[in-house]
Amino acid sequence: TTTYAVVGRDLAVRYHSIGIPLSKLNIVRSGVGLPSMKTLTAAARRSVCDDLGIPSDRPLVLYLGSLEPRKNVLSLPAFLARLLALESADRPFLVIAGEGPLSGKLEQRLSAMDLSSDAALVGFVPDPGPLVVMANAIVLLSNAEGVSQVLVQAAAAGTPFVAYDVDGAQELLDEGAVGSVVPIGNVGAA
Repeated sequence: TTTYAVVGRDLAVRYHSIGIPLSKLNIVRSGVGLPSMKTLTAAARRSVCDDLGIPSDRPLVLYLGSLEPRKNVLSLPAFLARLLALESADRPFLVIAGEGPLSGKLEQRLSAMDLSSDAALVGFVPDPGPLVVMANAIVLLSNAEGVSQVLVQAAAAGTPFVAYDVDGAQELLDEGAVGSVVPIGNVGAA
C-alpha cells in the first residue's frame, strides 16, 4: 500500500503505532453537513420542539446517532439518572435522535428506570442542525469512533459536548471545540 487515508490525527497515531510510516498517512476529513446557524429564535426553537414532541422550556441534552451497541446507547438511561440527581434548578431533558436495533431496549430501559417523562426517542431527524444548535449539550458515550460527525457538528455550532475518550474527541477539543472527554465506560464522569 502506497498511502492510507485516515479521518483524523488520533487514527493516524494509532496506525503509526502499529508500524505504518507517517509519510504514508494522509488525513482526509469525513464530509459532514454543518449547522448553518449558531442560534435559533425562540419561535424557531418552539417550532422544532413542537414538531418533535419535546419540551421547549427545559435544558436539552442531545444524543444524535445510531442506536447500536458500538454507540453504547443503553448507558444513556444511567447517564440521565445521574444527571437528574445533580439537583439543578432547571431539570434537563434527554433528546435521543436516531434509529437502530437497540431502540426498543433503550425505550424499555428508560421506562423501567421511570425516566420516560425526562427523555424522548424522536427517531431519525433528516436535518439535525437545529437540534444541535439548540441543545445545551451533546452526549456521546461511544466505545469507538474515527472522528465523530456529531461532535464535529457540535463544535461548528458552539454546542458543548461530553464524550468518552474515543478517537477524535480530544482532537476536536485541541482544535477549539468546547466540551469534556472522560474515560470510556465512566458514566459517572460523563
